[in-house]
Amino acid sequence: GSRLPHCEMMDHSVRCAMKLTQATCDAESDCSWSGGDGCLPSTDFETELVGELTAGTMNLLGPMFACGFSPVMSCPTDTCVVYGDTCSINDATIDAAFEDASLGEIMKMTLKCSAHASQTSCVANSECVWTEVSEEDAEAGFAMAGDMVCELGDDAYLVVVAKYCEIDTATGGYSPVASAGVADAVDSAVLGAALAAGLAALA
Repeated sequence: GSRLPHCEMMDHSVRCAMKLTQATCDAESDCSWSGGDGCLPSTDFETELVGELTAGTMNLLGPMFACGFSPVMSCPTDTCVVYGDTCSINDATIDAAFEDASLGEIMKMTLKCSAHASQTSCVANSECVWTEVSEEDAEAGFAMAGDMVCELGDDAYLVVVAKYCEIDTATGGYSPVASAGVADAVDSAVLGAALAAGLAALA
């Protein structure tokens, strides 16, 4: 479809972040004031993004099991691809699962990062970071707290937004049009916080 929740989410994040007082934040229907964090997109909006991510992820459960339980030697090429030392879901299968191309792109990068088991192979990919599992992630059953894992870095969201969304320099808003050079205009902290919240809810 033509709706790209990432662009809408980005649009809301930036619009909310520009509201520097509680009064101006509360006046914006899709924003909510959260003390030390300032003005953030309302939870309704994050819920919608997480919903779309979850729906796409549900579509991938079958292929995930099929690929995950296949040895590299007999990785089924119709839905899977050998990445690193694992049999993982191929791009075409992910594209088919997500209505929104930008969400599919995040999923592809997430899976590629998670396939790396060593720091050297992880950081060889610019979108991945070698990081320690937090208590919070451990509680969600993600891994053991203190373990080191390869995961998608916040800056990767910039790459996706740059690829799928266009900035309107007059309003600072975003629309779903592919354009180059958007990343330069975006504060990665604002973007990372907004979208990482959506992905974290899936972990």
